Amino acid sequence: MPVAYCAYCKTRILPNNQKCPSCGSTRFIEDAPSPAPEPQVEYRTVYLEKPVYRTVYVEQPVVRTVSPKSWGVALALCLLGGGWGLHRFYVGKAGSGVMFLLTFGWFGLGWLIDLITIASGNFRDRDGLPLTRLEKPVYRTVYVDQPVVRTVSPKRWGVALVLCLLGGGWGLHRFYAGKVGSGILFLLTFGWFGLGWLIDLITIASGNFRDRDGLPLTR
Repeated sequence: MPVAYCAYCKTRILPNNQKCPSCGSTRFIEDAPSPAPEPQVEYRTVYLEKPVYRTVYVEQPVVRTVSPKSWGVALALCLLGGGWGLHRFYVGKAGSGVMFLLTFGWFGLGWLIDLITIASGNFRDRDGLPLTRLEKPVYRTVYVDQPVVRTVSPKRWGVALVLCLLGGGWGLHRFYAGKVGSGILFLLTFGWFGLGWLIDLITIASGNFRDRDGLPLTR
């Protein structure tokens, strides 16, 4: 709670006092309570590697709404050999084609019906699709960008080893691996007075040295 003081003699005034006990003044000054200290915010640097993308080429067949069998071929086969069911064999209807072959197109009646059906464009192949002039499946190319999840560092093991051998006292291998903070510390202490240099050399040679993201170096 705020504390009151006399405006003239600065004597502290108790809550039940109506005037200053020293000078008798009735003018008081209240001190506002000191603000609470602001919370301390800790900042740290986070290094984020830009994702690497690769282009994947995927061929996806187009979902057909018409048959790959040609209407013109089916019509010609029906005209020239409909009695033997050639047009039905062509569109994949082998069962009814054999029946046409044994009965000479259902004694000519089925041949005539199929000829009219094909000519009017209502004849279907074995999958129930209408005939068309397309004879080959049509494909389209889809380009998909997929992020590559790294399991090893893009930094080379051999380069790090050479840098550690030639300039490990100045932290060149740590700068190369992205460890800038410890690299500066190596630079100021000549590789922790030689001991850190030796430890890093053994770690790199054994293949256990990591880059700033914790990934093993690429051999």
